[in-house]
Amino acid sequence: MHVVVWTVLLGATSAQYYDTFTGQPISQARVEQLRTLNMLHTCAIEVKPCNPHEPRRLDYTCNNLKHPARGGVYTPYHRMLPPRHSAEGGMAVAKSGNDLPNARKLRIGLLTDARKENKKYTHLITNVALQITGDVTSIHDSINYIAITQECCTPAGAQRPECIPILVDEDDLYLRNTDVRCLNLTRAITYQRLGCVPKSVPAERVNTVAPMLELSSLYGHETPAAMRFREMSGGRLRADSLGGKDWPPAFAFQPNPCVMNRPINETRCHDSGSSTTNILFGGNMMFLQFYRLHNEIAKMLEAMNPCWSDDQLYFTTREIVIGISAHIIYYEWAPEILGYDYLVNNKVIFPGALHVDDYDPKLEPRVSIEYVTGTRWFHVLQEGRGNLYTKEGKLFGMIPMVDLTLRTGILPLNNTIQGLTQGSFRQGCGYNQGTVDPDMSERVLTRMQKASDVIASDIMKGRDQGLPPYNEYRKLCKLPVAKSFKDLHQWIDREQVETMESLYESVDDVELMAAIYAERPMKGAVVGPILACIMTDQLLRWRRADRYWYQGVVHPYAFTADQLRSIQQITLAKLLCISGDSVEAIQPQALILPGPGNEITDCKHYKDLNLEPWRDVKCQKKTDEDLYDPYSAQNEYYWL
Repeated sequence: MHVVVWTVLLGATSAQYYDTFTGQPISQARVEQLRTLNMLHTCAIEVKPCNPHEPRRLDYTCNNLKHPARGGVYTPYHRMLPPRHSAEGGMAVAKSGNDLPNARKLRIGLLTDARKENKKYTHLITNVALQITGDVTSIHDSINYIAITQECCTPAGAQRPECIPILVDEDDLYLRNTDVRCLNLTRAITYQRLGCVPKSVPAERVNTVAPMLELSSLYGHETPAAMRFREMSGGRLRADSLGGKDWPPAFAFQPNPCVMNRPINETRCHDSGSSTTNILFGGNMMFLQFYRLHNEIAKMLEAMNPCWSDDQLYFTTREIVIGISAHIIYYEWAPEILGYDYLVNNKVIFPGALHVDDYDPKLEPRVSIEYVTGTRWFHVLQEGRGNLYTKEGKLFGMIPMVDLTLRTGILPLNNTIQGLTQGSFRQGCGYNQGTVDPDMSERVLTRMQKASDVIASDIMKGRDQGLPPYNEYRKLCKLPVAKSFKDLHQWIDREQVETMESLYESVDDVELMAAIYAERPMKGAVVGPILACIMTDQLLRWRRADRYWYQGVVHPYAFTADQLRSIQQITLAKLLCISGDSVEAIQPQALILPGPGNEITDCKHYKDLNLEPWRDVKCQKKTDEDLYDPYSAQNEYYWL
């Protein structure tokens, strides 16, 4: 990472407000109007002038110099295909104009409730998927129907346009002996509902987090949160010490986001850069690994370069950690999900390469609505049980994974985080063909709702987003199109095709989400061809649309070849050796269950992170010029 000296003209830093939906500058009159309506924060984003020589901003703006607001919070989702809402932004419907099939009945026909452990992959497969989700998309719509709008299954709900309850038949295979006849669900919050754009514009879901792979779930989505989470000393993040490990400070007030903590002992809840880290255990665990890695690297850099300021240590460490995370996603996780050869052939990864110079300023830094909706498929890989193991591999307990939602307080108690961390690489995830764990399909929201079916909700979310039918995505991805239900047998098993034929009016009505859950996986992959196409499109966009991509060369703080070699040495296994609780040994391919050729191996055999390429020889000199710090608080761009 090069250090470039540049100056800032303080008199030329007046900010410009941009419309969050269009990304275009807005007038001062519009700013005042939004301020009067108390809509300024959601409908506009303030951006100070971009400088091509500045590092990545705390609020992620100015990633694209032509579209400065894109990449920050409230950046709209990209669409691979235009939406297919019904009239006035209503839920997607069949070609005939009739309603699409009941989502609960469709789910039961496509996926059977069963608990089957994967024979190849560990829980870390789903943990990394959750880490990505928490990094690039918000779940405010889920919070809405869980905690705010809870009456969609009551007569009052019929009067609320945001309600889209899922009806449950009296002869429902799993709920027939209960009084549950409806599952609460609401539509996503859109720019239209917030009043940012007219209702005549096709509805688009709001994203309240930054959309790129920048670990915003760790570092914060906006400047105030990022600054509050910093220790402001040594480049470190604020920390409490528990059991010899760093933990984020606990919220000092009640209520906090961890609403499922149980009194009296479960009091801890991460007060970090983003409250989303407390929601699901898999994402929470990965957050802890990268959080601790940040502080470990910052301490090492401070000892190596004692002349560096807190800012330089913080921002340098941040870029290293973001790079390590991206490398694990692209070169460890994605090859298991999509297939190594598939990624190479589609130029998603370049084995053996250091720098990858394909930044395209014409691509806006966004995440697609198809990616964030389609990758909800990973719910079928979620095993319902969280097994707890000792570091020697002995099973000593089990916690239902759904009982860890919004329950950070249990993790430091009774060796829970130690046992679950061991379980993350010793226990298989869920089986991914034709089944879903009962906890995912019947009680995913635990005590927060009497019954809840996450797969049926996912199908409804696809309709809410107006996602076009399956066949349209097959055309887009240059795949053969189904002209009849019989054609579907080429890609989907017979029983699932029969379910589709019995419930859909036409093969052209088959929905994207239903097909994603039903498609057979590609050779060498765990997902089917349509989800692979969607994920590949997004993986390419994340790299090619990110001016600060860790392998990139277009910005002055790009990593050197030696620095990239150091980043590429840190595998997921090494990450857990550094940051995991009581991890002293782990298999080299941590996403794959231990076994012959992938034995549990002592951590001392894994390469250490080599920070020598970041050694600053100027720290041995004393002149003002040599000690110039472009990361200093005097450079106001570092506070953006």
